[in-house]
Amino acid sequence: MSQPGSHRPPITRRPAAALTAALVLATASALPAAAAPTTAPRSASAPSAPAARSAKDAPAADDRGYEADGSPISGGSSFAGAPSVEPGRYLDSFTAGKDQGWGTMKETKHYRVTLKKGERLIVTGALVPTPSPKATPTTSDSVKSTIELTDGHGNDCAKWTSNGFSFPNIADAPQRATAVSTVAGTGEDGECEPGEFVAKVTREGNLKQSETMPMELVFAVEAPAPSPMPPEPEWDDEPAVPAPTAGSAKDDVTALGRSRNSAPILKPGSYVIELRPGETRLAGVDVNEGQRLSWSISPLDAGEVEGTWDEVEVMMLNPLGQEVYDPDENASTTVNLDSSTDDYRGSAMPTPVTLGNQRTDADKEQASNWLGGTHTLQLSTKADPEDEPNTAKPRRVVLTLAVDGTAGENADVDYGKTRAEQEQAVSRATWLRRGLFVGAGVLGLVAVGSGIAAITALRRRS
Repeated sequence: MSQPGSHRPPITRRPAAALTAALVLATASALPAAAAPTTAPRSASAPSAPAARSAKDAPAADDRGYEADGSPISGGSSFAGAPSVEPGRYLDSFTAGKDQGWGTMKETKHYRVTLKKGERLIVTGALVPTPSPKATPTTSDSVKSTIELTDGHGNDCAKWTSNGFSFPNIADAPQRATAVSTVAGTGEDGECEPGEFVAKVTREGNLKQSETMPMELVFAVEAPAPSPMPPEPEWDDEPAVPAPTAGSAKDDVTALGRSRNSAPILKPGSYVIELRPGETRLAGVDVNEGQRLSWSISPLDAGEVEGTWDEVEVMMLNPLGQEVYDPDENASTTVNLDSSTDDYRGSAMPTPVTLGNQRTDADKEQASNWLGGTHTLQLSTKADPEDEPNTAKPRRVVLTLAVDGTAGENADVDYGKTRAEQEQAVSRATWLRRGLFVGAGVLGLVAVGSGIAAITALRRRS
């Protein structure tokens, strides 16, 4: 005769196994396979695909302006109060400031950057007005941004500068400025000694006095020059403007970005885009050492639009947001969208990208074209006082990009991580901490469950 309970099912091990499986499943569901960044990092190795949208997906009326981006910072009102900054992209804000005594408003902020011997400092800024609900009538008022570079004693350390300056008809576009220092302590004319350099950034002008404007700042440090320098690429004196490619679908509209960080990285070719008055949109394109970018714009609605705004200001920006001058020494090119013709107009880089442009005494338009990587085309439309920007019919144009030359190795420049890359790193670290915490909890619960199962089994056997 069998003993009582000898045919009982082995229920003691199943609850423990079930408990363990449930806990593991709960942990797996709590942790994602990979924490995706909210915005794709801007890099040549992982370009973000251009987004296509239909004509019905018109953007909201309040998103026409440039979206300044960066880590928050507050510059000092003097050298003594200037914060020390590492290479990267930052976001500050500027008021109209104080009256300088001749009726002009001005505010200046200071930032410190430490350079070693042989290094060079590049600072770029974008002062960003809020788009006006209605086009501002033309006045004599203006707004501009400037950047100066000095050492701790106030000596001028800039090799050259470029200042953003605008009147009301394009005042809704970001006003960009750049300053490039001499090489620190290497015998170059006008050099400053290694150590602390000071960037003095200024908003000046009476336009939109009541408005506090964000300022996007990029601080970059160029490494000492390689030896020997890369060979200088060959180029034609007058680069050709690319013609639009055939077959552009009129309703296949490519959405551009509102900032350099969100701009889609486009491959060479033609794209249909929509633009409204008072709007700024950006597109990225990879242009590396030894290569040259050219572009064109052609109206797609020729003959269909009458009595509307008709100008687009196009600016080429390098990976730091520094203006790349065209062969005519202009920081931007204005394209007239005459609706009576479908001719294309555009411009190009003055030379292929090469580090040697920065390291020589070349003219400003050539010296600005030195850093390879993801460049940006900034398209800003000029508002007509007769138009209502929020209700004006969008214009459709074909944007054509061409990149010539063989890609080489880009210059060694530290300009920090993008905001998207920073968010991605924070997101991954957060999930890692959560995973370790949950994993420890699971191990503890499994141990408790196994102990209970063992005690139950011993009791049943006894």
